[in-house]
Amino acid sequence: MKKNYSYNSDFKAPFSKKFASDALDLVLILICTILLAFIGYFSFTNTAYYSSQVNYVNERIDHINDLAVDAKLAAVDEKGNLVDNVILFNRYLDSHILLSYSTNPRAFNEAGIDQASVDKNIKNQTIANYENDSLAFFYVHYLDEFNGKTSSDEKQIEFVSLLSEQKNSEELYNLEETFPSLKTEVAIEIFNYLYLSSTVDDSYNQLGNIFLSVLNNSISIFQTLPEVVTLYDEYDQGYGSILDIINIILALAFLASFLLIYLLPSFFMQDAQSIGRHINKVIIASKEAKRVKVPSLIIRYLCNFISYFFIVFFVAFFISGVQSLVYSSSPFYIFLLISFIFCLINVIFTLFNKNVNSLTDILSGSVYLLAREVKEE
Repeated sequence: MKKNYSYNSDFKAPFSKKFASDALDLVLILICTILLAFIGYFSFTNTAYYSSQVNYVNERIDHINDLAVDAKLAAVDEKGNLVDNVILFNRYLDSHILLSYSTNPRAFNEAGIDQASVDKNIKNQTIANYENDSLAFFYVHYLDEFNGKTSSDEKQIEFVSLLSEQKNSEELYNLEETFPSLKTEVAIEIFNYLYLSSTVDDSYNQLGNIFLSVLNNSISIFQTLPEVVTLYDEYDQGYGSILDIINIILALAFLASFLLIYLLPSFFMQDAQSIGRHINKVIIASKEAKRVKVPSLIIRYLCNFISYFFIVFFVAFFISGVQSLVYSSSPFYIFLLISFIFCLINVIFTLFNKNVNSLTDILSGSVYLLAREVKEE
């Protein structure tokens, strides 16, 4: 005859025991999920599908970068790698210094800067003009239309107008000329700052702000061009397909961890104990202080699965970085959010409920009791 057990409900587990048990289970599931996710991620990244998708994504990025270089919104070094904005800005300054020197070498010579000094410090740069200036070229020669203007002369006027709108531009540029060049005294100050001294120069910082402002405006327009939009869409789709599989790996790693750490031990330990509950000496019982029934356990396990799932967010960040969070599909985010909210509600219920019951306890009709010898009826 099957034995039936009852318990003393006076031995209800306090919040500290419940929290410690659940927290330990959560930590163990997190560690196991990370290990299994690493194995899954490593296996996936060695597949032919992954290699082909990565190549596809990289090709889209390379095409975008090529377009940016053609538009002179980016530049490459001797090895063909993109340079950062600081190097791009310094190249811009070098070309303007050369222009200023070519138009007024006497002022440079009086400041102690001769041709030899210029040639020694500025190499492989061309004199700034509308054909190669990294700010002006995009508007005048790359865009088919800028502010409704289509002719080169009209677009030049529009560019000068854009530059004149920037803070301190009138103090730094000769805006009344056809091509907005640096004022001679500013070019001399910049040359001294870059090559002859280490003194902080306000003109350099002011020009840097103008350069970044106009460059960012250019990039915003560049990203709306049809060819670039198409490439970005293709990149997003390719990268998203990779991350969809990575997210599936993360979900499967969590599922396997949940089964190993939380569900499997309950078949070998007293009264549906998990590892955390076993270590903290608490058991699961029905709200009537009887042995918990299978339907109640199924509801409890399902609730725990949902409330613990939010840890996948941290595993995703740890495994594949912030990109996996930026490109993840909406259902992935929604379930993570539901999981976190459910877990938070559980904690709040347990803290403020006089019976120390969580939402999971209420839904499953079960409670935590302090482990002790069971009594046979």
